[in-house]
Amino acid sequence: MTKVIQNTGILLIGFITLVVISGCTKTIDFQFPQNEPLNLLIYENGKPVAERSLQPSSIELDKLTKWFEVNQEGWESTPVTYVPNIYVSGQNFSVNFMNSSVILNYSAGQYIKKIEPK
Repeated sequence: MTKVIQNTGILLIGFITLVVISGCTKTIDFQFPQNEPLNLLIYENGKPVAERSLQPSSIELDKLTKWFEVNQEGWESTPVTYVPNIYVSGQNFSVNFMNSSVILNYSAGQYIKKIEPK
């Protein structure tokens, strides 16, 4: 019985820590790799319906780079797995653009930023 209470206490402390950590926002200084084409996948209902490559000199990649430059603030750590929507990936990262959030997964961790739906 004491072991169960002990384990419950440890789980509760872990949960509280996770809530506290996930409630803090962070500044992200993410940059897309230079001279590396990126993969763009469009998903519907969890299944890929379109795929293309984004070249380093493309207008789309330039817009994504500028978006990250002006959206460095307000990211939160997240351990959740998200269903992909508009999914951009490279060798060591992925970005999932959803209706009202952006999920960045890279070497520093996985983060989410709430955005206005368009």
